[in-house]
Amino acid sequence: MRSFLLIVSLSIFLTACPRIRKGESRVNAEPVATNGWPAGYQAWSKIHPSTLVPGPDETKQVARELYVQATPDAGVGTVLVKELYAFADGAKGPLQSVAVMRRTGGVDNNGWEFMAFDPNTKQKQPEAQCVGCHSIQEDNDYLFSSLR
Repeated sequence: MRSFLLIVSLSIFLTACPRIRKGESRVNAEPVATNGWPAGYQAWSKIHPSTLVPGPDETKQVARELYVQATPDAGVGTVLVKELYAFADGAKGPLQSVAVMRRTGGVDNNGWEFMAFDPNTKQKQPEAQCVGCHSIQEDNDYLFSSLR
């Protein structure tokens, strides 16, 4: 009887105890797709209150919306999302791509992983060129914006 009570008590404890499961973010236990799509990112904090539009000297004419889910000091688990919109004649057009920087703690790129996704299918785009541009910001932790 004692063994039975111990097993029942342990089962109740283990099922009631909150924990982070595989496939969930450590920042807020929000599900993350296995391909890296940042589920629910539009509810995160915006880095800039308004849409960032390109300057006249920028070769890439896209508008940007930036979101962050940060840990203290932008440590492991921090995720940044950049929505890239077409931009023509001074107006923001359709969403073209969703770029993600996720701090994983790896040895490359100061621990940042870079990915890009098709916004309609949420599928990872092959050969994302993100790190090419961000590498010029190596001295600023690969960031073009401040997280604060």
